[in-house]
Amino acid sequence: MTRSFSIGMEFEKEESFRECCDSGMLSSMVKFSCRSVGVAILENFPYLENLKELIIDGSYIGDENAIYLSKFKCLKRLNACSCNLGPKSLQYFSNLNSLEELTLPYNKVSGGLYHLKKLKGLKKLDLSKNVLSMDDIEQLSEISNLNHLNLNGVDLGGKCMEYISKLPLITLELEASNIDEIGLGNISQITTLSKLKLFGNNFGSESLRHLVKLSNLKYLSLAYNKIDDEGVEYLSLLQSLEYLSLSYNNIGNDGVQFISKLENLSQLELIRNRIDERGVQFISKMKNLTKLNLGENPIRNIGALYLSKMKQLKGLDLDGTKIDDFSIEHLCLMKNLQYLNIERTNLSETKVETLKESLKLVKNLELKLPYFAKPLKPKKKTREELEQFQYQTLEEFNF
Repeated sequence: MTRSFSIGMEFEKEESFRECCDSGMLSSMVKFSCRSVGVAILENFPYLENLKELIIDGSYIGDENAIYLSKFKCLKRLNACSCNLGPKSLQYFSNLNSLEELTLPYNKVSGGLYHLKKLKGLKKLDLSKNVLSMDDIEQLSEISNLNHLNLNGVDLGGKCMEYISKLPLITLELEASNIDEIGLGNISQITTLSKLKLFGNNFGSESLRHLVKLSNLKYLSLAYNKIDDEGVEYLSLLQSLEYLSLSYNNIGNDGVQFISKLENLSQLELIRNRIDERGVQFISKMKNLTKLNLGENPIRNIGALYLSKMKQLKGLDLDGTKIDDFSIEHLCLMKNLQYLNIERTNLSETKVETLKESLKLVKNLELKLPYFAKPLKPKKKTREELEQFQYQTLEEFNF
């Protein structure tokens, strides 16, 4: 079994790094992570010929130095965020025949995407925050083996999504990408999708009718759009969903009733909508829900009563709701929680102390409290637990 570990090294001079490479100490390294490195370090990269993963974020590499990165013939994952890379860099990267994942946010790669067609094993590509043209998107659609694509912050208006829809994608991230109803229609043709992020595109409820074709969808993020209860009715047909975010929309209790029909849902985020106790009553009937965020909704104490009946809940966020001291008796019953956020609520300091006392024996509980309250002190480990922890730690690093 292969075990991985990290080593921290400090060099006063760049020559010291070169000497370390010359000695052969780093020849077997398979993962290397660094930030803001200079050309002198890049020149020694060929010594790390067995690298499989390289993270070099924030380094001023540019097209003129990208050739150094093309020497890693075993490289499977390359992360070069904000490295001033241009189209010439992609020509060099096209020689990395083992490459499976390429992460290039905040660069200037427009005009060079056609080089990536040579990478037959490339499955995951992140080009978020690059400025891409229609021609770039057309070239992108010809990278036929892509399964995971991140184009967050890339303007994809016009016919762009028509090209993207040709790819056999499993994951697609399009946050703040100017996706309109026509774009959603094109997305609906990617029936292989399992994960879809459409945060901050400002489309309305009627547009969601296109998504009902995505029967394999398990993860869907639709925060910061213009969705109301009518739009949620379409989403209730996506019975494979396990994660759903509709935060910062216009969802009311009727919309929550539709959401409650999603029987496989385990995580639900509904921050800052129009949900009150009646909506919480619908949510309380969702038997598989384990993580729930209802922050900044006008929920009062009866809502806490309904929530206390959800014995399967592991995480609950009520930050910014209208619960007060009368909800404490219900919250004290939630002994299975591992995370509870009650910041910016109307709870008094006395009742918060009561809650802390009630939950102090709950293992691994993360409790976020109003500003006046002291954090819950973690329970001290017993001698047996400490010995077990030390044993596990030694096992983990037993090469």
